[in-house]
Amino acid sequence: MTSESSLTIRNLDKEKRFNKFSKLIILAVFILAVITCFVLDIELIVHYLIFCASFIAPMIISLYLILHKRRGFFYFFLSVLFLLGFFVKYSIHEIFQYSYVEPTGIFDFSIKGRKDVLLTAAFGGGGLFCSILLYSLRCKEIFLVNKSKDKGLIFGVVILSFSLLLAFINLKYNIILFGVPSLTTLPLKGNAIFYITLTRLLPFLLVFHMFNRITPIKVVLGTLLMLSISVGVLSRMFILIFFLSLFGSWLLKGSFPRRLSRNLFFIISIFSIFSLLSVFVSTNLRKQSFNKNEELSSRISNALLTLAEVEVKEVFSTYASLAVDRWIGVEGVMAVSAYEEKGRALLVNALGEQSYKGNSFYTKIAEPKKYNSFNINNKTISSSVPGPVAFSYYSGSKIIVFAFVFISSLLLQVSLDKVLFRLKPNLVTCSYLSLVLTLDFFQFGISPFSFLKYTVFTYSAVYIYGSIVGRFYNVEEVS
Repeated sequence: MTSESSLTIRNLDKEKRFNKFSKLIILAVFILAVITCFVLDIELIVHYLIFCASFIAPMIISLYLILHKRRGFFYFFLSVLFLLGFFVKYSIHEIFQYSYVEPTGIFDFSIKGRKDVLLTAAFGGGGLFCSILLYSLRCKEIFLVNKSKDKGLIFGVVILSFSLLLAFINLKYNIILFGVPSLTTLPLKGNAIFYITLTRLLPFLLVFHMFNRITPIKVVLGTLLMLSISVGVLSRMFILIFFLSLFGSWLLKGSFPRRLSRNLFFIISIFSIFSLLSVFVSTNLRKQSFNKNEELSSRISNALLTLAEVEVKEVFSTYASLAVDRWIGVEGVMAVSAYEEKGRALLVNALGEQSYKGNSFYTKIAEPKKYNSFNINNKTISSSVPGPVAFSYYSGSKIIVFAFVFISSLLLQVSLDKVLFRLKPNLVTCSYLSLVLTLDFFQFGISPFSFLKYTVFTYSAVYIYGSIVGRFYNVEEVS
């Protein structure tokens, strides 16, 4: 077979996969939109259809990019999250008419208010679409992928052991935990370095050096690593990040690995069991008092005992709630839309927020009662996040919303491309780094400069790492 005919076959395969996935997405969106239109106030239907189009368009074009050019990893995941956080969430809530989990400030759910929310969100989706469109006209089709031999299982066991050690130390001394005030302050920004090492560095080293070829034992190893990190910082997202990274790599590759397809039930079971452990153990540990005098073993055993008492109905209820309401999006726009003091001065003040200690700038907009009654000595701390669309709407201008999403997403995708080109990672690592950046940006809005510092530090470190070890790669061009 000639190289030309081989290329033609690959292009036909890409086209076939794109058609299949895009039709499934459009069908699902169409069904949900039709059902929503039946229950929606007639005055909102035009605004809702514009809203729908603004989020399905970037999803389809980013899918084309990722399948045809192996580009736009960040765009693809951001389009998925925008679709979930805005279109899916709003539609589900309109259909079933239940209260939003995240706070919506003083939003009154009037026709006028909902029109403003739908149009503002649509400007955000439109900004993302135009950003992807511009990027797609400029990006190249060739991508360099590391095809070097994976490191052995001993390397993975060492990474896992180190993560268990750091997780134990974090739970014992409360260096940095989600939803709980820190009790230990390390010198020289040690808390931030500790967090980056546990949650960013260790997973990166594992997927970069061990996931050129995916096997069931590696999936188990990665799942255990993410479970230790999730419990170690009381987060519920890391196992999902890992499996979404695997999914992204399979989507890029165009096929599910044969050695895993024979064990598909096993893989699904691993995800279900360990994500359940992650969600319930982390959630229950957050509810306990983190006192240095309290035994760590008793806190964990209490959390596991609570897990043992969980009913099947509660499990499904929890998963359903997380699947719909976990994603940031429309509530933030509702809260900001109803806030009367929008303007450029508000946006500038929000940009100046330096740190977050449980009572963020956004809290006074989304939860004014909580903001006014905040006590820094609370045992737990939590705050909703506006997200990039709601944050830029502090300005009161939909044009600024469009411009902010357009420019910021384009800059982040282009900078990510430069990092990936320097690193030359495997497909799992491409997906992992892209997803981490996407989730960070998707949760933008609290202490913006902290996001900027974390992003610059993380990707500068990855770029330098790629420059140092890249000379030892066996690199392959993939079109």
